[in-house]
Amino acid sequence: MKKVVILGCGFGGLSAAIELSKNKNISVSVIDKSENFTLIPVLPDIIGREINPQNVVFPIGKLSKKYNFDFINSLAKNINIQNNNVLTEKEIVKYDYLIIAVGAETNFYGDRGVESKALKLDNAEDSKKIHDTVMNCSYQHFVVSGGGYTGIEVATNIKLLLDKKKMNKKVTIVEASPSLLGAIPKWMKEYIIKNLKKMKVEFKIETSVKAVEGKTITLSTGEKIESAILIWSAGVKTPDVVYNLDNKKTKQGRIIVDEYLKIKDNCFIIGDSASFDKLRMAVRFSIQQGRLAAKNIINLIKGKKLQKYKPFDLGYLLPMANNACCGIILGMPVKGFLAIWAHYFLSVWLSYGKNNKLGIIKDLLYNRSIF
Repeated sequence: MKKVVILGCGFGGLSAAIELSKNKNISVSVIDKSENFTLIPVLPDIIGREINPQNVVFPIGKLSKKYNFDFINSLAKNINIQNNNVLTEKEIVKYDYLIIAVGAETNFYGDRGVESKALKLDNAEDSKKIHDTVMNCSYQHFVVSGGGYTGIEVATNIKLLLDKKKMNKKVTIVEASPSLLGAIPKWMKEYIIKNLKKMKVEFKIETSVKAVEGKTITLSTGEKIESAILIWSAGVKTPDVVYNLDNKKTKQGRIIVDEYLKIKDNCFIIGDSASFDKLRMAVRFSIQQGRLAAKNIINLIKGKKLQKYKPFDLGYLLPMANNACCGIILGMPVKGFLAIWAHYFLSVWLSYGKNNKLGIIKDLLYNRSIF
C-alpha cells in the first residue's frame, strides 16, 4: 500500500484527500496545524454581517472519519524532499507521495513592529477579533492597509458594522500602488470606487503605513492618524515550510510547478503554495488542482500517463458588505443583486456540514444581510 501525505487541509488539500481516499490501495494522511477546515470566502462576513464563526469552520477530525483519511493535527516544520519525509512538531512522517497545500498567510514583510500591533485576517478567530475590536469602542479610526480584494471586503464590513451599531467612526484604506485592486477591468474599479464613496469609506493611494505607536498610525506621507487601529491586508506569503524549500519561486514564496503541478516525480504543490503560469489565487483553482494532483498520483501508481493541468476559470466576484458586488462569471460581467446572491450561493455550496450551511443562511437572513 502506497502512502500519500498531504500538507494542509484547505480547499485544495481536502479535495485531494477525498479523491485519493476513494482508492483502497492508498493510505492518506493529512497534516494541518489547525483543528478546523475554514470557509475562507466568508471570513470578512464575520465582521460586518455578524455570521457566527462556528458556522465558518468544520472539524477536520469529522472530515477524516467521513472520507477515510488519517488526520495529524500538528505544524509541519520541514520537508525533506530527498528522503521523502516531513518533520512536524511531534514526529517524522514518511511518505511515498507528497502533496503540499499549505496555502498562504499574511505577509508583514519583516516589519515586526507593525506585525505585533496590527490585526490580520487568516482565520475565523482573526475575524472575530476584528469584530470585537470594533464593538469595544476604544478606537475612532480603523485603517486598513492594502487595497486589494481582502482590504475592500474588510473595510466595507467594518463600515457596515459601525453603521448598524450607529457608531460615527471612520474607515480608511491605504494602498501603496497607484490604484486600488490592481489589474481588474476599468468598469469594476469604477463600480467599486463609487460604492466605497457611497459607504463613506475613505481611501488613499500611493500611501503606506510607516509606523504604529500606541493608537497613532503614521503614514508614508507624514500624516498621523490618532485613536486608530491597523488592520493589515497588504499581501500574503507562503508559510515558512514552503518558503524555505530550495526551489524556484515567486516573491511571495509560491513554488513554480510544471504542467503536472509537481516539482519532483513524487511531490506535487497546489493552491496558493504553487505558481502556475501566472494563475491568480482562487478557491476554484485550488479545488481543481487538488483533484488533479490526486488523480496524477493514482496514475503514477498504476503506471499510467499523467494529466496536464488546464485551468477552467469560472470567474470571480468581489462582494462588498452593503450588497454591492461585481465580477465576471463565465466571461460575462455581473453586478448588484445577481452577483451577491451568486457569491453566497457558492460559499454555502463550498462549505461542509448541514448545520454549517443552514447556519450561514440563517445568519444572513436573520441579520437582514442579503436584502
